Amino acid sequence: MPNLEHYEDKVIGFSIDYDADKLTKEIGPIGSFVFRRTFGEGMPSQGITAGPYSSGIALKDTASHAKRALLQMIPDCLIHNVSNQQLIELKDGSKANCFEIVMNVGGLELISAFVTAQKNDRLIVFGAADKQVESMEDLTAMVKFLRLDVEMDEAALKARGYAQDGKFVRTDSPAFTLNNPKAFQNRVLELKTEIPINR
Repeated sequence: MPNLEHYEDKVIGFSIDYDADKLTKEIGPIGSFVFRRTFGEGMPSQGITAGPYSSGIALKDTASHAKRALLQMIPDCLIHNVSNQQLIELKDGSKANCFEIVMNVGGLELISAFVTAQKNDRLIVFGAADKQVESMEDLTAMVKFLRLDVEMDEAALKARGYAQDGKFVRTDSPAFTLNNPKAFQNRVLELKTEIPINR
């Protein structure tokens, strides 16, 4: 029986339960990661990212989006294949896209499972990775603990920053205001990344 601990984010509006015996080390948020934990030796690992949900992308097509994001966030990542993609229902009834990725990171062969889900205008990506000697089924079970039925803390959201009518306001430190033309649209920035080729 796993020793489950609960993590909740009221700014984005999600929660997860994770195995505290397998994921003993907390790693602070980096880049688009809002939650990261690993075992002391680095594997298994688990992480959640959240970013703008691109208009026009169906939930069933978000695996390719997550794959591109991985290549951007992890420069020495080589993705072998994406498989077993299927739409599922999370424990709170939310719809999510579940899929598996086999990859190599810095010479280490890894298996990973992901769920992608939409909360308001954000794409939430929850992934778990481990060495290939471990079980893909266990990783898939881990990411299915994502829940989106958390009530958002609007005050915390506004403190982090909010945009309306061409103005972005952040009240947290450092506080600032940024004005831009109302015709501007939120778009996901896509960077070209060279993928290493095994010879």
